[in-house]
Amino acid sequence: MRRLDRQWRLGLDRLARAHLGAWSGRWIVPRATGDPVVVGLRYLGPDDLAAMLALQAAVRARLGRPGLLRAVAADTLARVLAGGGCCAGALVGELLVGYGAIRYDVAWADNQGRAIGLADADFAAVAQTEGLIVDPRLRGGGVGRLLNEMRLVRARAEGRHHAIATISPYNRDSLTAFVPTGLFVEGLARGSGDAARYYTHDDLVCDVAIAQTCDQHVVPTGDFAPQEALLAAGLVGVAPVLADGVLSMTYARIHRRPTGATAGCAVLDGDQQ
Repeated sequence: MRRLDRQWRLGLDRLARAHLGAWSGRWIVPRATGDPVVVGLRYLGPDDLAAMLALQAAVRARLGRPGLLRAVAADTLARVLAGGGCCAGALVGELLVGYGAIRYDVAWADNQGRAIGLADADFAAVAQTEGLIVDPRLRGGGVGRLLNEMRLVRARAEGRHHAIATISPYNRDSLTAFVPTGLFVEGLARGSGDAARYYTHDDLVCDVAIAQTCDQHVVPTGDFAPQEALLAAGLVGVAPVLADGVLSMTYARIHRRPTGATAGCAVLDGDQQ
């Protein structure tokens, strides 16, 4: 996995070289049982659509708060599987137990790049996630992170430079799994109840490190006003924190530099303070 903390994260190109060809299968240890399971990994195709929809419905039905997990329409997933994106899948035997979809053919009007401040010229390089589902029986074993890495590696190989995912501020499992790997919180859309969403962004052509010269701020994920102020000031959400039953997000400044660069640094606005 790409490490952040106080080190430069491995760029996705190097990550791809490390992992491509190693995704035939993995041993994982689910949190619920503690029993090792062999999970097969592959990219999915149109024949997998029915299994994906059944898994999505089953997982959402088990949630006490289904609004935490957006339902993705069948026609959207069909377009992804037909070449409008890619979908990584996890299987136990022949049973689909997880998938992570990402979409390339995003209409300009629907492009989430504007929510994180990307220029219009960059919209064509955006890939937007269309769900990451894991069977609850396998949670805690790293399946979600593997699926996320698989879809990001494929998206980068197919010319996308920016991956954007929406995540509920109240979805502890998703925030814990993905924000520390580089899908940083860079935008926030308010909503009533469970409708609020973070816009998280991974720059697929850059290495990244958390700035060490900037104070970090920890804010409850449901407290929107201070988070909006921090985002407006150029900070991003880099790590969720659970303390005394309260889910919070840590905000800090980050440095970015093109993958493979040995000097120089592309930074977010305000990062040189």
